[in-house]
Amino acid sequence: MNTALVRIALAAAIFLGFLTRAATFQTPLFDFHAWRQADTATIARNFVRDRFNPLAPEIDARGSRKDGSVETGLELMAVLAALAGRVVGFSAHLGRLISALSFPLAALLLYRFARDRYGEAVGLVVAWIYAFGLPLSLFMDRAFMNESLLALLSIISLRAAQRYLAGRRIALVALLAATTVAGLVKPPYLVIWGAIAGMFVERDGRRAFVRWEIWAGLALNLLAIGLWFHHARAIFDQNGLTFGLSNKMFNVQTLMTPHYYQLIYSQLSRDLLGPVVLVAALYGTVHAFADRRWAELGGLAGYAVHLAVVTEGNLNHNYYKLPIV
Repeated sequence: MNTALVRIALAAAIFLGFLTRAATFQTPLFDFHAWRQADTATIARNFVRDRFNPLAPEIDARGSRKDGSVETGLELMAVLAALAGRVVGFSAHLGRLISALSFPLAALLLYRFARDRYGEAVGLVVAWIYAFGLPLSLFMDRAFMNESLLALLSIISLRAAQRYLAGRRIALVALLAATTVAGLVKPPYLVIWGAIAGMFVERDGRRAFVRWEIWAGLALNLLAIGLWFHHARAIFDQNGLTFGLSNKMFNVQTLMTPHYYQLIYSQLSRDLLGPVVLVAALYGTVHAFADRRWAELGGLAGYAVHLAVVTEGNLNHNYYKLPIV
C-alpha cells in the first residue's frame, strides 16, 4: 500500500476518533453510568482538596465518619485527574478529557499490533473500527471512569508482548508494568494473559507453558493485587466503606440462569460490538481456528473465564464486559 495514503488514513481515524470523544468533554456527569462517574470524580476532587494519597481514596458518602477512605481498586483515573487538577485547577471535565486523550495512543498501538499480525490493510480497518465501530467503547472513551485507561493498558500489554517476542527485550518491562497496573485497577482485566499466552504458543508451541516470562508476570500481577486488596480490606474493616469488591464475583445461580446468557448476547450485539462487528468477530474466530491463531483463541478463552467467574459484575454492569473489545 502507498505509505503516504496509509499515514493519511491512519491519522484521519485517530484525529476524527479523538474529536468525536473530546467534543462533549464539558458535558456534566449526568449521562450513562453517572453514579460511577460521580464516584471517580469525587475521589479525584478529594485528592486535590483534602489529601493526595492514592492508597486511601476518599468518598463523600461517609455518613458521620471523618475518614471517607473506601475499599476499592487503584483509582487510576482519579489519580491522573487529581494530578492535572493540581496544575490547572480541578474540574469534572478533566476526567472526560483524560479518557479522550487515551484514545490516540491506544488506536496507534492497536494499529501497529494488527499491522504486524495481519498486514497494513487490516491494521487500518482495525483502527477505523476502534475509532467508530464499538458503541460502548466510544462512550467510555469520554467517561470519567477507569475503563478507557484499562483499554489502553490492555493494548499496551498486547503490543509489548508482540515486541518482546520479536526480540525487543525491554518490551518485557512494559508488559509487566501494564498488566500489573491493570490488575490493580480491575483484576478481571488480567484475562489479557490468555491472548499473551497464545502469542507465546504461536512461537514456541507447548514449550510456551514452561516459559518463565508468563509465570513470572502472573506472579508479579497476583502479588501486587494481593498486597493492594489486603490493604483495601483493612480500610473496610476500619470504617466499613466499600465499592463492593467481593459481590461482583462468582454466583452459581446466576451462571445457571438462561437470562444471564441472553443478557450477554444482547449486550455484545448491541452495546459492545454492534451487529456488524459481532458478525466480523465470529468470522475472525472461525479463521483463527483454521489458521491456529492462538492469541485470538487464547483471548476468547480468557474472556469465557471472565464471564464465568465475574458473574455478578457482568450481570449488573455492561461495562464489565468490555475486555472482549
